[in-house]
Amino acid sequence: MIDVRHLKDRLLVRFHSAAFLDPEAVGKVNAEIERHLPEMLGKSVAGDLSNLEYFSSQVIGILILMHRQIQQCGKVMTVRNLKEESLEVYRMTGLHNMFPLDTHTDDE
Repeated sequence: MIDVRHLKDRLLVRFHSAAFLDPEAVGKVNAEIERHLPEMLGKSVAGDLSNLEYFSSQVIGILILMHRQIQQCGKVMTVRNLKEESLEVYRMTGLHNMFPLDTHTDDE
């Protein structure tokens, strides 16, 4: 559902497309995030959305929850690798004001 990788200065959380196909899968993603939350709270987090086919309300909800928890610890959450259609939704919904695009192209 998600992969969490420790990078030099942040965590990379990669979401998988199948994670948002039904409510049960979304629940599993939430459980995985809860399990990794202690790791996330100590660093900034980059959410990698390259595997997502579309930017659904479930994706938005999970990202907002993650952002709030990370922000409470004084850290920053960014998103990266959005597909063109997802970029439109990202901008139209004002999410770019909440978490900026991560411009890193490498995993370091």
